Amino acid sequence: MKVGFYEAEITPPLGLPIPGYFFERIACGVKQNLFAKAVVIENEGVYTAMVCVDALGLPEGLADVVRREVSARTPIDPASILVAATHSHTSVPVDYTKNETYADRVASAIQTVSLRAADAVVLAYQRLREADVYYVCEEVTGISFCRNCLLKNGEYRTNPFDYVDDVVRTAREPRRPFSILFFRDKNGNPIGGISSFALHHDNVGGEEYSSDYSGTLALRLKDVYGSGFVSVFLSGFNGDINNVDFMHKEDLFHATYEKIVGTLFERYVNMVPTAKKMDNTAIAYQMGSVTVEKRKIPDGFVDSVKAVLAGPAPEPTYDEKGNRIDKITDPYCDSQKYAAGDIVLKTYEEDKRKELDLPVQAIKFGDCLFYGLVGEQFSEFAENICDGSPSDKNFTVSMCHFYNTVSYFPTAHMFHPHVYESTYYSARFEPDTGDRMVKRVLELGHEIF
Repeated sequence: MKVGFYEAEITPPLGLPIPGYFFERIACGVKQNLFAKAVVIENEGVYTAMVCVDALGLPEGLADVVRREVSARTPIDPASILVAATHSHTSVPVDYTKNETYADRVASAIQTVSLRAADAVVLAYQRLREADVYYVCEEVTGISFCRNCLLKNGEYRTNPFDYVDDVVRTAREPRRPFSILFFRDKNGNPIGGISSFALHHDNVGGEEYSSDYSGTLALRLKDVYGSGFVSVFLSGFNGDINNVDFMHKEDLFHATYEKIVGTLFERYVNMVPTAKKMDNTAIAYQMGSVTVEKRKIPDGFVDSVKAVLAGPAPEPTYDEKGNRIDKITDPYCDSQKYAAGDIVLKTYEEDKRKELDLPVQAIKFGDCLFYGLVGEQFSEFAENICDGSPSDKNFTVSMCHFYNTVSYFPTAHMFHPHVYESTYYSARFEPDTGDRMVKRVLELGHEIF
């Protein structure tokens, strides 16, 4: 087996919009550089590649550029390339803006990021060398929590800060696997690692570029394993997972950015010595798709959004520190309609398609299976995949293949009026879509294992 790693910096120029919230933020600084990090693995002439980009979602067209450019410069099959985003909320522009002030610069930045991501894979291929690989997975608690809660009145609400005294329980208690593949050269020297954990990359905020916790984790790992060590972090299924423990009511607990980085770093370096060497390093892969129906919304909803957009912007609300509060706990209020109005019009009026093909991907590496799905998947889907997988070593990877403005995939039983992820702004497809994607990607996994 051979492996190669590479990380290409993709930090855009200042003065561009930072996506991730329902209000405009213009980048005014760099808290932490952004990267596209790639790994290429070869076994008996068969290749697979993975590249993860520090971005909210994959910038428009990026995956197509990566697969086209890499296949033109290497023998790597495009179907074997997993392309994903970390989902950092302080990162690169992801789609072409209608705002003429930024349009040309955003288009240029997206093109550059896409080409640099492709370069990362090509340069990882050029650095292939003989290596050994080790696998380990453990549960990590205390930093990630389900952000949907059941209230005393029977409602489910997302991030119920205003209702914390009425919280009965979280909607579910997720599993929290932290999975690591660790690579050493034939002299035993660390080369790089592939890891995965499910926790929203929204722990920094502000108007400076940052790769969030996975970027800082990568830097701290370099201090241990050497400056050339590359950490490819794949974001797990975290559509309903963030860093707030709503069951800790008396003093609402937030796992801080520092706590998240410190916990994952400590566990990483303690887990690696216990990792077991993988003797089986065979590679197989399969791409597929699922044809799904776009969501049906009530008559008059689009017109109600247009009416709000035609008037003045609703007055924003702020907390005592001067931070703007997005009222996602009241998803269909006028302020949310105004903030998400462009999404509604683009999704349900400009886009006339009633069905779409969503790609799914399975990659086998030794006894491990990687499952790549689009969008922000709920954590329950990851557990369904792991329970149905032919392997007990699974990486469930979200935010793959392409960027979708409306990209949450809640489980069908979590489509409730006050669950933000299942609003018309957030869930673009019919409620059975997630289950259908899971079924199809598991079929691929069984075919190749």
